[in-house]
Amino acid sequence: MFAQGESNIWYFGRYAGLDFSSGLPVSINNSSMNTGEGCASICDFNGNLLFYTDGVSVWNRQNTKMPNGDSLKGHSSSTQSAVIVKKPGVNPLYLIFTVDRMGGSWGLTYSEVDMSLENGFGNVNSNKNIPVVSPVCEKIAAINHSNGRGYWIVTRLYPSNKYHSYLLDENGISNIPVVSSGIATVTGGLQTLGYLKASRTGTKIASAFTNLDLVELFDFDNSTGHLYNARKLSFPPGVKPYGVEFSPSERYLYTSGFTTNILTQFDLSDSTEEAINRSRAVLDSTSIEQGGALQIGSNDKIYMAFVGSDSLGVINSPENAGGASNYSKNGVFLTHGTSLYGLPTFLNFNQNNFSLDFEVQDSCVSVKLDFIPTIGFADSVYWNFGDPPSGSNNISNLLSPSHIYNDTGHYEVTVRAYYGDWSDTVSRVIYVGAFPEVDLGEDTIVGSCENPTVILNAEWPNAKYFWNTQSTNSEIEVKVSGAYWVTVNLNGCSMSDTVYVKTKSCSGKIEMPNIFTPNSDGVNDVFAPILMDEIKQAELQIYDRWGVLIFESNNLEQGWDGKSNGQECGNGVYFWVISYTDSENNTTEQKGTLTLLR
Repeated sequence: MFAQGESNIWYFGRYAGLDFSSGLPVSINNSSMNTGEGCASICDFNGNLLFYTDGVSVWNRQNTKMPNGDSLKGHSSSTQSAVIVKKPGVNPLYLIFTVDRMGGSWGLTYSEVDMSLENGFGNVNSNKNIPVVSPVCEKIAAINHSNGRGYWIVTRLYPSNKYHSYLLDENGISNIPVVSSGIATVTGGLQTLGYLKASRTGTKIASAFTNLDLVELFDFDNSTGHLYNARKLSFPPGVKPYGVEFSPSERYLYTSGFTTNILTQFDLSDSTEEAINRSRAVLDSTSIEQGGALQIGSNDKIYMAFVGSDSLGVINSPENAGGASNYSKNGVFLTHGTSLYGLPTFLNFNQNNFSLDFEVQDSCVSVKLDFIPTIGFADSVYWNFGDPPSGSNNISNLLSPSHIYNDTGHYEVTVRAYYGDWSDTVSRVIYVGAFPEVDLGEDTIVGSCENPTVILNAEWPNAKYFWNTQSTNSEIEVKVSGAYWVTVNLNGCSMSDTVYVKTKSCSGKIEMPNIFTPNSDGVNDVFAPILMDEIKQAELQIYDRWGVLIFESNNLEQGWDGKSNGQECGNGVYFWVISYTDSENNTTEQKGTLTLLR
């Protein structure tokens, strides 16, 4: 991981700006923006300004408004009116997520900036003011996904205690949020004020509620998007916490307020709510100006806005406790413009890991193979799949391409990626194997009395086997009827086959029902065997309850129709006897009762 320059230039307040390119903040005087609160700016990888916004208008690096760069649905009086991220993939596109003020009807929306337009100065294209969710509080955070290939866009619903996390990746933004519960239920527009911030690693989130005098602290799972382990950080009435920021190591959380006790430090090393609140240390309780946002810089110092001031406060050593954090009220002088409430909102600083690699497994012939790099976006990529016979398909400029190999063998895959001044190349050899042939025979296999055991064989040279009987041999013996399947694996390439086996019971078997209804409705009108297997000959006799023989027949399949000498027998219980000879000339007698119902 190494530092990138996307957050090098800040524009904020009334025409104020700072440039961190040298490692120290230098005041700049070319801003065209006058915003009371929310703002965002973005540079390229090398720290060159691309554009900035107050959530309503968008200015390019010439400090002129972009074509179509107005009427975005944020609000300059929204705490966090906007945040900017590069759209995942290989493209010149950026997304501006905007937030309306005080739970306004526009809620959370996004617009797309195409930096390939207007000779590289950018243009807001037709994908403008696309709704995500509404209404929301004045809060938004963009957090890197744990896989380095996407982001979580997190906001707080209004009126509600729910947080929504939306996954943003190469496929766009998901319309199904991950929902988490907070502590406070926001019920009024003024309660929507206050910053939402993630730590550098994206594993902690703090959310300030200015008019509720509290901050909610969470752990954040940046693989699933869930906020959990909610803790309430309390303040004396009237402090009105507004800004929040984590120290680089995430040990300390800093909060700023509108009134007295304006700057506070919490120690998070003991993560229990009681211990964190007990650690609260007030760093500034004397300032007469209203406090504003807190924002960490690329130099690991934390800066604080004051309303109407020509300077920013700075916490010079944010990893030290209490006074040792070396807070200075007038840490950075603004030679042009003034600070108001807001400072720019950025993607959390733990951006893409630019140590290039890609995930891929050995494959099989004619199977689509997906190649997934460890980076989420790039200016350009070049893939060579080492498969010249595939022609133009051997090359791809997609970030996460697919390829199909039509022959077996070893292939050297190479990817080269570029982002700003950074580039890297990785190669890897993969093996593409053939599928084994698996054929257990006909779909149904019937055994015989002479050979009652069925042998199923799936042998293939050098393969591995897994049967649903748990056997790992190439063949199995089957003595019980049922479905049998096998998976044959050859160097990672698997094929399966299934058969149904019906084994023979050569001792003969007859199963009779215990009730029948001879009412001529076409259903269950005859008393006949349910099952008759391996029977050579048989005789059926029916007796009434007094033991009088009323019916007999040697045609069991025709059965008894419920009559005796042409007359219908009455409802009741009857007795039956079957004498039969099986295929092995064994003679057997079965007896039972049945109920006749009309």
